[in-house]
Formats: sequence, C-alpha cells, structure tokens
Amino acid sequence: MNKSILLIDDELDLLANTSVLLELKGYIVYTATNGQEGLNKAQQCRPDLIICDIRMPVMNGLELVERIRQMPGLNTIPFVFFSAKVTAFDIRHGMNLGADDYLTKPFTAKDLLDSIASRLARAQVEKEETQNRIREVKAMINKVSSHEYNTPLTGILGANYLIIDSHDQQEETVSLAKDVIKASWRLKRTLDNSLLTNMLLNSHKAGIPTMYTTGSLAITTSLILSVVSKIDQRYESKRNVEVRIDPIELPVSASTLLKCLEEIIDNSFKFSEADQTIFIYSGFREDGYCLTVRNKGRLFLVEDIASIDAYRQFDRDKYEQQGLGIGLFIVQKLVEANGGRLLIESSVELGTSVQIFFPILKEKC
Repeated sequence: MNKSILLIDDELDLLANTSVLLELKGYIVYTATNGQEGLNKAQQCRPDLIICDIRMPVMNGLELVERIRQMPGLNTIPFVFFSAKVTAFDIRHGMNLGADDYLTKPFTAKDLLDSIASRLARAQVEKEETQNRIREVKAMINKVSSHEYNTPLTGILGANYLIIDSHDQQEETVSLAKDVIKASWRLKRTLDNSLLTNMLLNSHKAGIPTMYTTGSLAITTSLILSVVSKIDQRYESKRNVEVRIDPIELPVSASTLLKCLEEIIDNSFKFSEADQTIFIYSGFREDGYCLTVRNKGRLFLVEDIASIDAYRQFDRDKYEQQGLGIGLFIVQKLVEANGGRLLIESSVELGTSVQIFFPILKEKC
C-alpha cells in the first residue's frame, strides 16, 4: 500500500509543486495551508508522514508538532519541518518538541525524497520492533498464564475427585463436588482455547508452534468414539452418534487433529437437539481426505460461513449459548496451517455439515 504524506504550507505554489512531485513518486498526498487545518487533516487521514512549514498563520508549525505529539494515534507519526526564515533556536526548539528532521528552503527534490525515505524507513523499523516486543510479551503472558491457571485447577479437580471417591461422603456433598469438577473443566477449556486463539491471532510473524504443525495421527472409529465420549460427559448426555470412518494415518499433528475433532463435534452437540442423530463420517476424495460432522440442528447462514472469526458468535441476540465464539476460528486456522481447508454447508433438507479436508500422499489413496 502506498504511503501517505500530509503537506502543510501557506506558500500555495510550493505546496502545489511539492504535492505533484510526491504524487509522481507514488505517494498519497494531503495538503493544508495552516497548522489548524493541518491538525484537522491529520486527525481525519492519519498520514504516514507530516511535512510542515514553521512560520504559518492561525497555528504555526511549532505549535502543531507540540499538539501532534500529545495526541494518541498521531504522536508517533514522523514529522519533518521545512522553512526558510528560521533561527537555530527554532530548529532546536522544534526538535525538542518532537520533530524528526528539518529541511531548509529552497531544497532539492533529492533532499526532500531522501528525507522522506529515511523517516519512513525508520518509522517502519520502530513499528516492527514494537510489534515484536508486543508479541514477546503476549507469548510470555500466555506461557505464564497457562501455568498459573492450570496449577490451581489441577488442585481443585484433584480434591473433588478425592471427595467423590470417599465412601463416607453424603450424596449432597458428592453432587456438589461433581458440579465443581464440571465447572472447573469448563473453565480450563475456556482458558486453553483463549490462549490458543491469541497465539493463532499473532502467528503471522512468530509462526504456529510445531506441536500443531508436525507429526501424524491415525484416524479411526475408536478415536472418534473416544472424543464423542468425552463430549457426552461434558454435556451429561448420551447422544445418538453414527460413525463411519475410513481409517488412515494422516500427516497431521495429533494436537491439531484432536482439537479440531473436539471443537466441531462439540458444536454439533451444542447446536442440535438431544434427540437428533449426529453423523460423523470420512472418506477419500480427489483432493485428499475429508472428515465430515453433520447434524440437523440450527442452520448456518451463508453470510456467517464467510465471516468466521475470533470471538464472533452468530445469533447470540436470539439464542443463549455457551462459549466465546472461537471454536470454528481455531479449527480453520489449525487446518490451514496443516495444508488443509475448512468447508461448511447448511440447508434445511440436509442440515449443517462441517468438513475438514487434509492432503494425503497419493500412494495412500
């Protein structure tokens, strides 16, 4: 994307000529004739660089840079002065207020373009350094948070399992212990998924951990049934689930495959009625191996399918539902990281089908 520059000068000829030069060089150019107009333009357009005269009516350049440096969202924009009648004190004062460079009028096109290129390059480096620091802090928070919440949750779960196993406990006590265990597992899953989502949201630079991108796992009927059993316990139900699997060793990490299975099967439980059958089947296709989970519950709208994102719940205003709206986002990102793709189809006649496709070696077909 082309960089944008805000030019501010009350010399109209110079303003016009400089604007044309920069546009010919591929920059997007905004102009203003005094500091107040320039401040308004900066707030509206959020340019990548501001070039400003010092001596102007209404609000001069020194006043403008001082205002800019006090405004969140604008205070990091590189700021270059250009002026003719200016003292050494003005230059030093401008630098102290936050200006990044100074050009003396008249200046050559090369001087101007070199200054612009230098300021923009420096700003990009600073932006990348800041983003790297933010990613490092987020990674550390995720790492520390996982340990800090898992430690007490493990203690809570362990203590309540001991209560249930004690034969001398009253039925009411055992029931309360089971409620605590159920709530603890729900909290753990919510926190685990939140940390995973934050990692996936910031993975474009740092990359996804290898535990989600390397390895393999055999997908079998028993594997599917074990995931179904886990979710049956979560919802305290015994759903009718029909499973038909073509077994295969998929070149997909166990962490990714198990997480994807858990999320899409959990959704099929969550968004269908208890008496409705859930169908889970897989098979070989021309473009790889396809696993499908289908139910006749709530329909998925076409516009919703195209707008899957983190923390986005569909029809939350109509239906009371658990979760943060991150399950399908996690599945989509993990599947894509392993060279696969996610497909969702929904109709009144067939219900909703969630399909994940993974590439396989030709000799396994």
